[in-house]
Amino acid sequence: MMTVDGQQCAEEVKKEAASIRLQVPPVEPPLMLCAYHSVNHGVCNGDSGSPLIEVSTGKQIGLVSWGLPCARGTPDMFTRISAYEKWFKQTVSVDNTVTSTTTSDTKSTET
Repeated sequence: MMTVDGQQCAEEVKKEAASIRLQVPPVEPPLMLCAYHSVNHGVCNGDSGSPLIEVSTGKQIGLVSWGLPCARGTPDMFTRISAYEKWFKQTVSVDNTVTSTTTSDTKSTET
């Protein structure tokens, strides 16, 4: 798979979605990465949460978020890991505990 320019991705996905009468959320390049392999090769139902790995570094750069139904020939959407780096660092500590800040009390739990 190769990443696709955010603006190009947004245009392609919007056009293809309209052609199949499908409403999709807007593509937000600061929060999303778009990646494309080829027709019949891409994400499908049940792939959400799977990693997108940058081959040159071996690092995870994205998580499958959504796409048009099963490898139609348009880019697939991935959550951009770097957009949430600050949150990850604040939430997951080095000793593998997760800090929950959803209530007024801060809790730590082993993962």
